[in-house]
Amino acid sequence: MENLHRVLMRTDYTILKNVLSKASAIGLTPGQPKILEFLYPDLETDQKTIAANCFIEQATVGSILLNMEKKGLVERFRKDGNRRSLYVKLTNKGKNKAEEMLNIFSFIDEEATKLLTDDGKKEIIVLLNKICEALNDK
Repeated sequence: MENLHRVLMRTDYTILKNVLSKASAIGLTPGQPKILEFLYPDLETDQKTIAANCFIEQATVGSILLNMEKKGLVERFRKDGNRRSLYVKLTNKGKNKAEEMLNIFSFIDEEATKLLTDDGKKEIIVLLNKICEALNDK
């Protein structure tokens, strides 16, 4: 029997490879797909919150957002009363790209679980969440 960590690393690598390949085909670079998904459709939030929810270092999020802003996918702005933090939201172009990415994520999810029953699909999500919970308790 394989070790759990090896199976999880291989699974993560395989899914990520598929996501990045399809994301690249629509003009996105690593990090951008999960930020688009997180902000979709109308979330306005700061860089720190994006980093925490997308599991990306805050400094890395800054450079990803700069590239996304140059492509017209997001806009950054300051909110009244908070002059220190920059907030981010999707532009219309960003929303369209996010919808494309959501379709890609759905397709990959379906492909990844096509050999599982509906109950098996639910169970694997429950089990993986339990694994994360157990490791986050440490």
